[in-house]
Amino acid sequence: MNSLFKRYSLFIIATVLLFAQTLSVSAESLRERKIDIYIQALSQKKDYEKIRKVLSTEIEKTSENDSQRLMKLAQYGMENNAPDAAAEAYNKVLAINSGNMTAKRNLGTLLFAKRRYTPALELLNDYNVRTGGDYISNFEQGEILYTLNRGKQKNAATPYYQKALEEAQFLGGGKDSEFIRAKSMFRLGQKEEGRALFAELEKRYPDDIFITTDYAGALYEDKMYDEAAAILAKLPEDLYETGALKKYNLDPEQEDDVIVYITLMRIACKVANKEYFAADKMFRELQAHYPDNPSAAVARSTYYASFSNWRAQLANLDKALEYYKEDTDLQEEQQRVLREHGSFVENQSGLKLGDSGNREFIIDTRSEVRLIDGLRIGSAYTIDFAKLSDVPFRDGDVENYTGIRKKAEVYLQQDFMNGDSARVTYYDQEGIPGVGGSYKLLDYWGDTTLEGAFRSPYWDLPQAIAEKGSKSYIELERALKPTEDLTITGKGSLNSYGLEHDDDLTHSMGLGALTSYNLPQLAMQKRLLGDEARFSLNHEYTYETFNYYKDNSEGEPMYNMNDLHLHSFYLAFTNQFTPSFRTYLSGGCTYDVIANTGRPIYGVTLSYLLTPEIELTATANHVISTTRYFYAGFGVKYSFTPYTLADFIQTRRAPGEYTSSKP
Repeated sequence: MNSLFKRYSLFIIATVLLFAQTLSVSAESLRERKIDIYIQALSQKKDYEKIRKVLSTEIEKTSENDSQRLMKLAQYGMENNAPDAAAEAYNKVLAINSGNMTAKRNLGTLLFAKRRYTPALELLNDYNVRTGGDYISNFEQGEILYTLNRGKQKNAATPYYQKALEEAQFLGGGKDSEFIRAKSMFRLGQKEEGRALFAELEKRYPDDIFITTDYAGALYEDKMYDEAAAILAKLPEDLYETGALKKYNLDPEQEDDVIVYITLMRIACKVANKEYFAADKMFRELQAHYPDNPSAAVARSTYYASFSNWRAQLANLDKALEYYKEDTDLQEEQQRVLREHGSFVENQSGLKLGDSGNREFIIDTRSEVRLIDGLRIGSAYTIDFAKLSDVPFRDGDVENYTGIRKKAEVYLQQDFMNGDSARVTYYDQEGIPGVGGSYKLLDYWGDTTLEGAFRSPYWDLPQAIAEKGSKSYIELERALKPTEDLTITGKGSLNSYGLEHDDDLTHSMGLGALTSYNLPQLAMQKRLLGDEARFSLNHEYTYETFNYYKDNSEGEPMYNMNDLHLHSFYLAFTNQFTPSFRTYLSGGCTYDVIANTGRPIYGVTLSYLLTPEIELTATANHVISTTRYFYAGFGVKYSFTPYTLADFIQTRRAPGEYTSSKP
């Protein structure tokens, strides 16, 4: 009886446990079905934000062993504009089954969309090698190889474009396959066929904005800028207006990306046609609406490089690389700009011969180190070995002077992504402190700089060298660029000059202007001197009038300053003869309105890049300003790529790991 009871008891317990387990599975299955129905309902409403939240929670709850469920959730993500959730699910699947080809292929596609080309290439290549791939995976691998090599090594990408084209053609008729056919044709040089197919797709799918934008992109890459602009003109002019793209049924995140892409394409066409002011205005509007968008940062970096605004270029490259850490093109460009214009140590030494036999041997050392996010620290240290004749001192004596003077400065400068910059400076002249600051504001037509200083060392006169001269001032400068070839700069200042222990011995008002016009390049000029040869006509105006002097005990001015009124006219020539050798030459004359005399002026600077890091320069010039002098000198500049704080704190991710940063 006991034995029978035990057997029945065990049977009952086992049955109960089995039934409980069945109930548990059914309950879990029912919960999953409810979640699936809820996601499908949200998909009908295009409520992608809620779908992302639901998928994120569900993927986190799902066991890593339940690859079937994870694959289903990933598919929901792929279909409902939730790439981050889909990638998270595929990563969990690959963690337990690295041979899941579907997960590998789809994750590679997601990484490709995020411009994380290196891990994407690893996944797609494995998928294509093992399975032969499909038209999408082959096209994406071709695009990665083409992009990473900047189109210079098309042979590596060509087989993948050909395979994508063949497979897409075999499928025939579908929108996606025809779209990839059109793009592959452009890449393979079949441009007329590609244009015809894109035009046909536009007619068949007039409400598909991606066909329109990619068609414009293909035309732009083929340097057909006007045609690309004409395609983009079919889209609303004011993209930022609410509802401008309503008819295309984009979700908010998609709409933001589309607006940025279209705007950048329009800007690129403007820049290509040298419509810089219109491009600049569009850039600033884009930045106002999307200040942290990395695609905009990439485009702005290229734009500022065209104007040699290297610091603004670096600031934008830094922002772009926060998101596109694997983009080798951006990394290479950043390293090049850092090497050439980032951190440096420079020494300039030379002999300055002035009026009345004055001689100065000057050693000037400057350095600048980039810190983080556009912030840099710089310093300058100057030693002047002076031998001066007939120096008027403040006590009224006129004496010869021989001595050594030293001055130093340290500054912090912040370069902003829109091209603006701010600087604060500390000066020291053998124990006499001073401070200064400036802000440069870039706008549609040029830039405006407001600068001021208190006790900035001033050595333009023999008396200032002998008696530790200083200058306090506030100056406003405005630079205009009415056309690409014409630059006009004007400035006005209020100045106060002092000597050691006396800060305001005389003050003045100053005006200045520089007009520079780049002459058109002639065919013969290009043939003989190369494409980089440039000639410019220049006129420089200098005016300063002194309206106050402090007298010594003898009733004579303590600071001997004279009014200035000069016009300088000169022709300048610049050329990059070889990648290592460049030159600057100028020649003309200065007319002194007060003295009613004219004198010649000239300048020569030769630069040679000894190594990628070391540049040698030789300079000789004759200048007429506060004084007249001849200068000849030699310089060495060492540029280096620093390891900044950003390099140390940058997050490194393993190949295949996905980042959720928004593109």
